[in-house]
Amino acid sequence: MRSKQKVLRWKRHAALMVATIHRTQADLIADVGEPAVVVLAACDQLDQSIADLRRWMLDHPSPEPELDLCLSSLVRACSGLGTMMTTVARLAPAGIDTEVHHLPASFAQYMEGQVDALADAWAEVRRLELVGPS
Repeated sequence: MRSKQKVLRWKRHAALMVATIHRTQADLIADVGEPAVVVLAACDQLDQSIADLRRWMLDHPSPEPELDLCLSSLVRACSGLGTMMTTVARLAPAGIDTEVHHLPASFAQYMEGQVDALADAWAEVRRLELVGPS
């Protein structure tokens, strides 16, 4: 019973960190059509949230390996989103809505893979009840 309480307590704290990641990711996605400076600022916020989650994970080891794998996948996927959007902002400084035709076709494939990885990571976060349904 005590172990179950430990897992629940850990999940509660993890959910707070995950909520921050979710919020900063949503802010970044909302800023996609904005000029590069706005997108880059949102990327910086996401990077900071990711760094905070990584530090928290080091300071609070997961009581179950599956939970650690889930958060690690989320960190990788969100880092990929940040990298992708930083690249987009640099390739389309006036905003992706106005300069999307300048993006190389290979980058579009990379973007598609990142979006899929992100969707899979968030699905696993929801399955393990580390965040509410979206």
